Amino acid sequence: MKKNRIIKNTILGLVVASVLSTAVPAMAMSYTGDPDWSVSFSQDEKMVSNFTTGQIYDVMDQMQPGDNAKIELTVRNDNDASTDWYMKNDVIESLEESVSVASGGAYSYRLTYNGEDLYNSDDVGGDGTSKAGIGLHQATNSLKDYFYLDTLKKGETGKVTLEVALEGETQGNDYQDTLAKVDMSFAVELTPTGGNTTKHNTINRSKVVKTGDTNMAPYAIAGGIAGAILLVLAVASARRRRKEARA
Repeated sequence: MKKNRIIKNTILGLVVASVLSTAVPAMAMSYTGDPDWSVSFSQDEKMVSNFTTGQIYDVMDQMQPGDNAKIELTVRNDNDASTDWYMKNDVIESLEESVSVASGGAYSYRLTYNGEDLYNSDDVGGDGTSKAGIGLHQATNSLKDYFYLDTLKKGETGKVTLEVALEGETQGNDYQDTLAKVDMSFAVELTPTGGNTTKHNTINRSKVVKTGDTNMAPYAIAGGIAGAILLVLAVASARRRRKEARA
């Protein structure tokens, strides 16, 4: 995809922070967001969302080892023109990197579009034969570049679902405040007239389970997950891009 064809970009920064705690919860809990949350491409060529960072935070800030959270976002084209939608998913900083602790927390991380897996990784990190790992980076390092989601005509929609689970059995009882950042970016471009758009490829990774380097500090990571999705709207109209290109 050519950068000069992208006319709109919305960045969802998933900021994941652990909960300071000393006890494993008695039972696993599931947390979900509002199924009506959406990001749309408007008639006046703007990206519009109907949820706030605080609402996302409320979904995830109670998570403990063994719990899971699911965020669903509807992408919708409200513009008269046909639009091609793309996204990327990239870990900026993993839980393990944010403090000087060993890698070893096991994570389940699944990203789908309309029910089809874009990425499905069973237990990333955790106990295993390898002595190296960087936790959440393993969950998303295949999704750093923009990949095609769908072509949406006016009024059409799609559903992006992110599911994150923290494996309770591989987590210790001594937790530290940690921070991880995962960026989910959406880009929209007008569908080229007469152009052919390549369908997205399903990305599946086999189970990867690793422990931390034995030379690193004792394991004390990711006692729980709290988080928020920070929505940053980066709007640049096609007219402005064309004007800058001519300048």
